[in-house]
Amino acid sequence: MATLPSLQLKDVRISEETVHANERMLTGGFYAEVELAYDPTIAQENNGRPFGIDSLREIQLSAETRSKVSYARSIAGALRAELGDTHRAVKIVIAWTGANERTVKNWFAGVSGPSGDHLVAVIRHSDDVLEALMLLAGRKHAATVRKLVGARDTLVAMLEMIVDLTT
Repeated sequence: MATLPSLQLKDVRISEETVHANERMLTGGFYAEVELAYDPTIAQENNGRPFGIDSLREIQLSAETRSKVSYARSIAGALRAELGDTHRAVKIVIAWTGANERTVKNWFAGVSGPSGDHLVAVIRHSDDVLEALMLLAGRKHAATVRKLVGARDTLVAMLEMIVDLTT
């Protein structure tokens, strides 16, 4: 099964032959032109997966475009990791940013990412997005420090709970 985030399709049928023939493209974060098929018979089945991939063709992207794609995918992954991939999660980010629903759905799908004031609003609320940005900027050490501070805070809270239980 495949996922096509730009079309917001999950569980798209794909043959093992297509996967094997395009393994590098499918696992390497490449963009592709996808020919989809729709089977109305399968659509009527319980839990049917009516969409299937008939063929793939790699699309060559410029370095600048690849960078934008990496950014959008990183933000999408961080948002989904922290909030899930539900309509409620989209509504939460709308409340954080004031962005419109279509824009926020594009962020979750990895089509585009927030910029300017929207980005500041998202990182104000989301540690996962902040970490993704630090990693994209090559600041892995800063992301590690953030995790250590979080671990320390958790340990302090646990020690306070132990003291409360024993007194």
